[in-house]
Amino acid sequence: MKASTADEIIACLPRGRTLFQYFPDRYALLLLSWAAGTGVSVSRLRQGPWARLLEKPLVRELLARQGSGRVDSGLFAFHWQPGETFLLTLDVWNRRHRGCNQTSRGDANLVLQLNFNNSLVRRLPRTGELALRHWLICDEHPVLKPGKQAFYRDTLAWARLDLDLDTGEALIEEIQSDWLRNAERTLRWMQRGWMDRRATQDEIDAFENYCDQVLSPLRRCWAEIMLAATLWFIREELGLRNIWYHSAETGRQVKGINWSAPPRSLYTRLPRRFCFRTTTEAPAMLLGSRRFMRRYRRLSNPLWHHMELPSWP
Repeated sequence: MKASTADEIIACLPRGRTLFQYFPDRYALLLLSWAAGTGVSVSRLRQGPWARLLEKPLVRELLARQGSGRVDSGLFAFHWQPGETFLLTLDVWNRRHRGCNQTSRGDANLVLQLNFNNSLVRRLPRTGELALRHWLICDEHPVLKPGKQAFYRDTLAWARLDLDLDTGEALIEEIQSDWLRNAERTLRWMQRGWMDRRATQDEIDAFENYCDQVLSPLRRCWAEIMLAATLWFIREELGLRNIWYHSAETGRQVKGINWSAPPRSLYTRLPRRFCFRTTTEAPAMLLGSRRFMRRYRRLSNPLWHHMELPSWP
């Protein structure tokens, strides 16, 4: 997509704080709420692409309470459990960034940023706080910069999106988290005395506690949260239902990633959990791009993950 299109989308969306609340397996409730719509039989859900979600303990509990063979969106959408709240913000990834060639069409991406809330920001150890942030963020990546949102500046993860409003398609180019990976490296360097100044034992202990108490739970589920937030944003804010996601090898080839490949699980196990189907059909939005087609024709067995959400309401 063009950078101007991404800018226009951002300008059209509500400004201010967009909060996304998450608890374990909420993604299953989101998908089932969209699939159920104004009413559907459970047997029909079991015959469709969402069948595996019905085996989630949380979903089985809700179905048992329902006591009938028919459900609607409210059963899933209005169920709530304690969880964590994140701030969603938007940015543009374009030719000013070194990694612009990591896009399928060589143009801009819309970036959805998943940012820590205030309570999580404050739990970063205060001793040596500025030095720690220096090691945990990468300014060249699409993270929320200081000053754009007061105090909210620490980005847990982001998704890069290519959109085509004419075809009604959204392509998830990438989801990534620098914060978690860099925290592991920073702790290792602190322990070995490789930082710009030698950390005290109190600073090391404080950061170890932060990694264990705050980041370890997020490390297990950040990708689930990020993809759930991305689907929610595409469906509820953009109104798009035709959603594509790269497979591991096809995505690497068409985006021109010739160095360190991203974790395969993000492009294999994760989309399967979210009920994407695998197909050899490519997104129509890409077929008019000469840059994409030049690389795509070289592939012997291209694969994509695809999801089409129901159209109601």
